[in-house]
Amino acid sequence: MTTMYKNNLNLNINVENIKKQLDSIIIVISKPQEYVSKKIKTKEINDQINRLIKSTDKICELLKEDELFYDEYYDFCEIQDIVKITLNRELIEITSSDLNFISRIFNDFFEFIECKIQLIDNDDLDKIESEYNSYLTLFNNSKIYFYENICDDTIDNDIFLEYCNII
Repeated sequence: MTTMYKNNLNLNINVENIKKQLDSIIIVISKPQEYVSKKIKTKEINDQINRLIKSTDKICELLKEDELFYDEYYDFCEIQDIVKITLNRELIEITSSDLNFISRIFNDFFEFIECKIQLIDNDDLDKIESEYNSYLTLFNNSKIYFYENICDDTIDNDIFLEYCNII
């Protein structure tokens, strides 16, 4: 569970719920076709994907409302787009590696949020920027995976990192 602050109120985001939704999608996708009809499998996965998207929408709303997480809101919007594009493909195209990638992107994001909250609680504001830069490095690596494996684009890593640094 990640706690986010908004106007001196605690807002809780159940990160475990997102992980469970991803695990459910992985389980359904990995079921052999001979055990589950395509129609049932597709409906089950679509239901899980819709729940996951609703959870990400809620997180976006919470981040947007809190000026403390201004930068993180835009990062999470990008994560949300990546997740939607990844999961909005044909069922056959979605691999367990893609789902592990999504899980990793969420984990990295929420670990940074938790770290930022701890640094704020400890009045150690000087470290926030360096932690954010470390997070951005992980996020940029995730984007490389996304573009190369999901979008089937090739990326020159140096140009991509330079582009991300400019933004």
